[in-house]
Amino acid sequence: MNEKEKSQASPMLHALRGLVKSSDITYEDLGKKMGLSPDTIKRLLNGRIPITLQRISEICDILEIDLYELARLSKFGSKGPTTFLTLEQEKALASDDELFAVFYLAVMGFSFDEISKKFKFSQEKILKIALELESFGILELHPKNKLKMMVYRKVRWNMNGPLHKKYMVPMTVDFAADVYQTPESFKFFFNCPLSSDSQEIVLRKLKELGREIEHMSEMDLNIHGAMDSNINILIGAKTWMPEVVRKLMK
Repeated sequence: MNEKEKSQASPMLHALRGLVKSSDITYEDLGKKMGLSPDTIKRLLNGRIPITLQRISEICDILEIDLYELARLSKFGSKGPTTFLTLEQEKALASDDELFAVFYLAVMGFSFDEISKKFKFSQEKILKIALELESFGILELHPKNKLKMMVYRKVRWNMNGPLHKKYMVPMTVDFAADVYQTPESFKFFFNCPLSSDSQEIVLRKLKELGREIEHMSEMDLNIHGAMDSNINILIGAKTWMPEVVRKLMK
């Protein structure tokens, strides 16, 4: 790796180390999946031994991100948007429904004025909530009431964290019920036996589809500055039987 490549790789490795640290994946986990020792993984991520684009791509796949997202994060640097909310941020959002609602709308690309116009918040209330969100490092309130997110738009909730425990199940149930009761919504539920190899292929394709949709959304937001409308998509797959069947099992 020449000096130019090293200087370009350094911010990317820094972002990649941050993503690994903020995830539940250890160097041991990465090593097992990549066929390398934990020490080699550590040396690769610390830049002590050269790392190829293929290796970076492998790690991104394990973390369920791609090179486009990693490049964005490396460009922002340590002061830019973060991928995961901290425990303190999640606790604050889970403690107040209005705080969570404004946070959710801001992440979805709604401006201060759009929130005021389309939702039951006075401008004074939005200002108060925005300042509170700013105190937790979630967004910044700029002149002319511009909301600048300090967390990544595709910010992830920590599994079994405060937000996941409070909102995930109710939101999923509410969303599924609304989808199946709305004629114009797209519905697809498919139950079928698949081999373990086929299941692995299906899950990989679903993850790829999810990342592709996320990129389309981000590009639209960058182009238009705000969403004309939004769509919610729930992608899920697991070995499962409905309760009416499960209760009959011995």
